[in-house]
Amino acid sequence: MTERMKICIDRVLPRNLMRLQPTRRGPDRVVRAINPIGTTWMNGSTLSVRFMGGTAAQHAIAREQTGWWSQVANLKFQFNDASNADIRIAFDAADGAWSYIGTDCRDIPLNQPTMNLGFLDGGTAAHEVGHAIGLAHEHQSPHGGIAWNEEVVIREMAKSPNFWDADTTRHNILRKYAANQINGTAFDPDSIMLYFFPAEWTRNGVGTKENEVLSRLDLEFVAGAKMYPGRGGTVATATVLAVNSKRRTRASIGKAGGGDIYQVTKLEGERLAREAASRSGIEVTIVRPSGIYGAGDRRLLKLFRGVARGRWITLGSGEIYYHLTHIDDLVAGFRLCGEHPAAANRTYILAGGEVTTLNELVALVAAAAKVPVPRVPLPVWPFRVAGAICEAACVPFGIEPPIYRRRVDFFTKSRAFDISRARAEIGYAPVVGLREGIQRTLEWYRQHGWL
Repeated sequence: MTERMKICIDRVLPRNLMRLQPTRRGPDRVVRAINPIGTTWMNGSTLSVRFMGGTAAQHAIAREQTGWWSQVANLKFQFNDASNADIRIAFDAADGAWSYIGTDCRDIPLNQPTMNLGFLDGGTAAHEVGHAIGLAHEHQSPHGGIAWNEEVVIREMAKSPNFWDADTTRHNILRKYAANQINGTAFDPDSIMLYFFPAEWTRNGVGTKENEVLSRLDLEFVAGAKMYPGRGGTVATATVLAVNSKRRTRASIGKAGGGDIYQVTKLEGERLAREAASRSGIEVTIVRPSGIYGAGDRRLLKLFRGVARGRWITLGSGEIYYHLTHIDDLVAGFRLCGEHPAAANRTYILAGGEVTTLNELVALVAAAAKVPVPRVPLPVWPFRVAGAICEAACVPFGIEPPIYRRRVDFFTKSRAFDISRARAEIGYAPVVGLREGIQRTLEWYRQHGWL
């Protein structure tokens, strides 16, 4: 071959190396622009971008092709060269083209790039930005029908400009996705996320064509409900709860019967702790963990057991965000808060490195339990009404209601948190991936006979 193939790697964090990657399915059961669970930014986000080297011409191409996505996705890109930019782009010609996927970019040290554009042929920049907003490779679906000639692929990918060893090629081209983890029957041959592969790389002489612009299905998928829709909740519509604020946030969570008294009392406890520390002259660090799971936890047992036994029913759409923290990461975070000098008199949110929707969380538990994903949701309102009636009937007599509104809130309130302060100030870095943590938790429940 006179011209070497230039293709990219969607870089995977160490905790996810060699793990099979779950994907989503469209309503017609066809996989579109594969999006690994837990890598999507919050809808409506503004992502800052920093160039780490490169020429003005290279910058212009990167800006232009980034705009292809922002025209349809409910995302904004701010090219401000901020030191803490979400996406950091290098232009090292000796390092090929690659990008970390979606929110995995947050786990990369700020002095390192999250993307490299070693070449800018055709729609390469748009392809890599597709990774940065959460998309993976189309060609790695087993339903794509690509019959690889492994010997040829490995030989060619070892050459310039990619320089991959055999294991890297196997992982990132040949065997990344398993058939039993792909929901769907076809893929999009026109996707910008599908690279051109010559016929010589396949056993049947059928390659793929070069796609240099976003396909119709690319546009529909990123603008759809699973990624970045123009309508619905966004960062801008969320109520901001300021850390260390001197004034209380006006919101309805503290109103009788209408919100989460647990959160209100936790906030009051923080205030009392600060006042006591101020009076006594001692240092205090406040930690706010998100939903805790792992060995020893039984709060999520109902969810795990319901899914494992095929009895789980989701109320509502299931598209609210849920943010878990594995107990091992939380313990490590507590130690940092107790030992790091910068933690004195500070408040930190400690959470896992991945945010999912409730539907995605249920799907991950089902995959770990090797059972079908529950597919029958029920409307929320009858259960909210029943909760109000049970509270009114039971509470005056000191009886715990069988159903109450706060339990229904589990299905309706999004919980997604920013851990950037803990990362930057005390080096907090969650290492237990959600898939691994769910598997370990499931096994612990089984060992105790609770499933």
